[in-house]
Amino acid sequence: HIRGLKPGATALLTGSGEGIRQQVVLAHQRFGRGISLAFPVQDSWVWQMDASVTPEDQTHETFWRQVLRWLVAEVPDAVGVTLTPDRAAPGEAVHIAAELNDERFMKVNNARVQAEVISPTGEITAVSLPWSVRADGEYRATFPATVAGMYEVKVSADRVGHPTSTSKSSYVEVAPSTSEYFEAGMRAPLLRRIAAETGGRFYTAATLDNMAEDIAYTGKGLVAQEEKDLWDMPVILIGILLLLGLEWGYRRYRGLA
Repeated sequence: HIRGLKPGATALLTGSGEGIRQQVVLAHQRFGRGISLAFPVQDSWVWQMDASVTPEDQTHETFWRQVLRWLVAEVPDAVGVTLTPDRAAPGEAVHIAAELNDERFMKVNNARVQAEVISPTGEITAVSLPWSVRADGEYRATFPATVAGMYEVKVSADRVGHPTSTSKSSYVEVAPSTSEYFEAGMRAPLLRRIAAETGGRFYTAATLDNMAEDIAYTGKGLVAQEEKDLWDMPVILIGILLLLGLEWGYRRYRGLA
């Protein structure tokens, strides 16, 4: 019998009995893109055959029906379509990403993938999706969203050597961007990090009164200019006189003066 759970597994149902410690009755664990289920009970049919269960009671059937439905709920489609972004602004390019699987859920690279882009005005544009090469079974393309409204993107795939084809539709809304209305709150951690990296200071409503004083006394970002006469800098003055003397002597030596 099962004595414990594997790392990453989750117990959905446990039970115990007379002289029997708590045991796993139903557990699941994700496996790749699917779900594995462990039901270490070999006589679940006894639940249905118990004398207290009426013939009209469908509890046993419902249990197994729901278990099987849950196991296959996330099975990938033969053609998966993702549009990015899911809400675009007029004139923005929409990216189409299609994923193609065969009957064994293996990625397919040798397929002809086409997309029909139906605009809000009813205009149909054919777009070819080549294999992206970056990943197995992945096909990509883009199209411009020129007018506002709801676009339908119908992707169909025809495998080489297989007469049947599969298709799937997805939708993208094209409208003026509303991103400025979302997540408009103050991002304090980011502002603190920017202030620390640039030598600035972070203020809140509670510490705003200190800003005027800080500005008056801070030296960050200020450039001070100071003017001095040459005779107040003897090293520079002597250097200039020496250069002038060398230049005059050279000219006299060459007969240029």
